[in-house]
Amino acid sequence: MKKNMQKLKNFILTHPIILMVDRFHVKLIFNIEQYAKEDNVKQLQLPFYPGIIQMPPKQNEIEYLVTGGVLIGENDLQTTGYSFRYQLLNKMEDIRVQVICRKEGPIVEVDGEEVAQEVDVVPPMPTPRHNHKLFKLRKPGTENQYLYLAVGGQYISANESYITNQCEILDELYQIDEDSYESRWTSVAQLNIGRAGYSGFELNDNIYVFGGYSLDADGKPVYLNPSQSEVYNYQQNKWTPLKLKWKLGLNAQNLGSFCFPIDNDNILIFGGSSSQGPTDQINLLKIKQGQVEPIKNTKLSKPRSGALGLFLQNQKISKVTREQNYERLENEFVDLIIILGGAQDEISFDIFIIRRQPQFSIEFMKKEKLNDLFQSDILNTFQFYGHKEEDAWVKAMIASPVLLFQTK
Repeated sequence: MKKNMQKLKNFILTHPIILMVDRFHVKLIFNIEQYAKEDNVKQLQLPFYPGIIQMPPKQNEIEYLVTGGVLIGENDLQTTGYSFRYQLLNKMEDIRVQVICRKEGPIVEVDGEEVAQEVDVVPPMPTPRHNHKLFKLRKPGTENQYLYLAVGGQYISANESYITNQCEILDELYQIDEDSYESRWTSVAQLNIGRAGYSGFELNDNIYVFGGYSLDADGKPVYLNPSQSEVYNYQQNKWTPLKLKWKLGLNAQNLGSFCFPIDNDNILIFGGSSSQGPTDQINLLKIKQGQVEPIKNTKLSKPRSGALGLFLQNQKISKVTREQNYERLENEFVDLIIILGGAQDEISFDIFIIRRQPQFSIEFMKKEKLNDLFQSDILNTFQFYGHKEEDAWVKAMIASPVLLFQTK
């Protein structure tokens, strides 16, 4: 057991947490022997609070772009701009993972011999940062090419800490000349207000952000008013202030809400936190009116901030109806939203049913804990910077990259 404990300690700090949703059951993928054979995994230091986004899926492959984050040294913290990809290969229910960091680049001459030079697959962000977000935008004039926008965040080192308003776009097919392309970050318009830890979403090729925090003169966090939103238009390369009106008496969330657009006007806002702590509230943002109002009679099972979300379309659920002396099983196909993590004392997930007819409604279906994790030996053999057992996983879920995906 002691040998396993040492392996698990090393492993979890050099690899993301991988969660798979099979229908609406969440499973942890954790195969220490398989991952330990990957040299590039063992050598890569895991960044905390990076920007991460799922890239367009390929057949039997799921890729995630990971940017920035904080690296923990022996005596200090250092924000990085390093960027790379995690690739999951799903073959016959056997999930394999690899880190894509380097590739063969141009041929150069070394001591009279031609050698393929190694280059980064994804170049580093020009602005090192953590606690930022990535957004995906369709590249103009294409059908299946995307740009990735890194927005705001915080820089930290042994000597200084500040909030940045810098924004940069990654184009993996940046055209150098008629026949040559490369992966390149380009600086674009800056936020009007530098912010980190904010909430945001993409809608109709526009990027919306609200809330977050800044720093005062003493370096202490200052919560930004969530009504002070901004929207980015790529064609205009411009951030425009947008005033959101939160309904009177509503506990406005500054940090870590999960936002999900359900159509071209309505955005669900799950949880988040403010100076009063995390909330279990679900709100509805009507973007055309700029109005935020609470969803009545439906809440999260626990206050959550920094939760993950996954949308599952056309899922079959069954229910039993009773009529007089007999029971009947009825099947219904509905859309589901899974909200996972973000609680301060457990790893659990909530499932909600989304209906659009005869009018939009959201209904709480059930809450579950991630039992397949906590019933294993892994729970008792893992520590995370002084935290043990379940509390260690709660902290790791908040700080570490988490890859959440759905099986086909």
